[in-house]
Amino acid sequence: MVTFECDTAKNDSNRKKHQLGFETAKLVFDDPNCLAFVERTRHGEERWHAIGIVGEQVMITVVHAYRAERQTGTIRIINSMQELTDDQRKDIAALTSQPDEDIDYSNIPAVREIPSNAVRGRFYRGPAIYLNGDVHAYFSTIALRRGVPINDLVNLVLSKEIAMVEELK
Repeated sequence: MVTFECDTAKNDSNRKKHQLGFETAKLVFDDPNCLAFVERTRHGEERWHAIGIVGEQVMITVVHAYRAERQTGTIRIINSMQELTDDQRKDIAALTSQPDEDIDYSNIPAVREIPSNAVRGRFYRGPAIYLNGDVHAYFSTIALRRGVPINDLVNLVLSKEIAMVEELK
């Protein structure tokens, strides 16, 4: 199991600069096709880039460090790049409906070679469960009030529910 950590001040800064919090950024690791590679080493620590899809059409790059521990690992999120705007999502939707030969690629820079150390799914955590809007809003409000990650709160509630069901069997 992989756990996540981040500096809360850095998270706040990233949210202001890129309109993207690390809570959302870590969802990139739910993409089984997430491409991850070591971009550089800083102060003896490997800095990974993970590029993946969050939701249906939002591509996010997450800069992170990975620390392997016995049977688990910790991903420390350092930075994440801006989420697409509504206009960008509309542009992408329009592009996906066009044949490739009708799309103008002239102002897109040449694709840099993918690093040889890049791997797909390196930090994949297994299937994700997505909550509908009302349920997500409910748990987000409680998680924020309690100062805990929403995933931890949902897991706690579901664990208690499972225990109650098992007692009734």
